[in-house]
Amino acid sequence: MQRSPLLVLVLLILISPVSRGQTIDAAKSYFDRGLTSVAKGELDKAIADFGVAIMFYPGYAAAYYNRGNAKRAGKDLDGAIADYTSAIEINPRFIEAYANRGAARFVQGDLNGAVVDCGQAISINPRLADPYNTRGLARHSKGDLTGAVADFSRAVGLDRRYAIAYFNRGGVLYDKGDLDGAIADFSRAIKLNPHFALAYANRGLTKLLQGKSEEAGRDFDQCLKLDESLRPLLAERVKETRRSLTPR
Repeated sequence: MQRSPLLVLVLLILISPVSRGQTIDAAKSYFDRGLTSVAKGELDKAIADFGVAIMFYPGYAAAYYNRGNAKRAGKDLDGAIADYTSAIEINPRFIEAYANRGAARFVQGDLNGAVVDCGQAISINPRLADPYNTRGLARHSKGDLTGAVADFSRAVGLDRRYAIAYFNRGGVLYDKGDLDGAIADFSRAIKLNPHFALAYANRGLTKLLQGKSEEAGRDFDQCLKLDESLRPLLAERVKETRRSLTPR
């Protein structure tokens, strides 16, 4: 009667390594299926599969990260931030998790959190352009125009084809009153992405502010040709710009 506990312990020791290997294999299988579901746009299935992978292997940082990405794509920002945080707790040098958590926090309006997360990503690897772009957006929203220009400039310095970063820097230069600089950046964004409707809109608004109504009109036409849904917003912005030009 005293031998049974020993026998159980021996069996546990013998099967433990095999069980762990099978558990990791199962986690990897669900993780891979989750990635496939993401590629198909099946976010709910992906979230479920990543969840099972985590159940099998709670230390699976990549599963938390990718589940966070799927939740973020599905507009569940709180859930995404929680998953990015779990990934970071497992791997404190997970650059992409810091960067994406910063982006999610920016969308939520947590500007300070976004700046901190992007700064952490940059401190780990200062050669990635995306964290500079996101931090630039947060700094712009905070009113730090000089810091925002510096971040967007760093982003395009690292990636000369980063159309969105040129577009974002153009918006800051517009706010700083550097209209020529803003137009140059919007034009760079358009050259890199000829289908960038908002870049045409903003370049047109900047030209309108400079009194170049004919050139502005061509940009507005091209904007609406690319994205008709922008018509109400563009009409309001044009009205506001023209109002600002009217002497009081």
